[in-house]
Amino acid sequence: MSGPAPHRAADAVFAIGAAVLAAAVYIDARDIPESPFDPLGSAAFPLALAGLLAALAIVQLARLALGAATGASNVAMVHGLDGDVDHRRRVDLAVVIFAMTVAYAVALAFGVGFLLSTVVYIAASGVALAVRDRRTRTKVAAIGAVLGVAIWSLFTHVFLLQWP
Repeated sequence: MSGPAPHRAADAVFAIGAAVLAAAVYIDARDIPESPFDPLGSAAFPLALAGLLAALAIVQLARLALGAATGASNVAMVHGLDGDVDHRRRVDLAVVIFAMTVAYAVALAFGVGFLLSTVVYIAASGVALAVRDRRTRTKVAAIGAVLGVAIWSLFTHVFLLQWP
């Protein structure tokens, strides 16, 4: 599937950005000190993620070089959706999610609290991404709240991290 030029350019920018991010994570992860109790070392996970991200960026750039691109689809990815499905790019939604992510990071940095910040962030992100009817948004917000509490419990009771 060959996409229009704006989609191909956006895909290329995204892939190059992912490659730059992978390089930055790799460079930063090399400076993580060794851990006496971790046989793989403290940097193993970030280095693996950087490698995976770089590999995916290379695959995307190779697809673009071969003429393939992402973009509009005529097939629904969710089983049960009948009729026309809107697969347009939602730049406004991407900006909203990015702004909410920045607000989440700022809230954590200024001590709002992990539990409250996480529950609000996950629930609000889900509501922003959900279908535009009240019943679906209510379910998504409830699932987000439960997921936020589950993540907080995991970090508090399993990983034994004390959050503000």
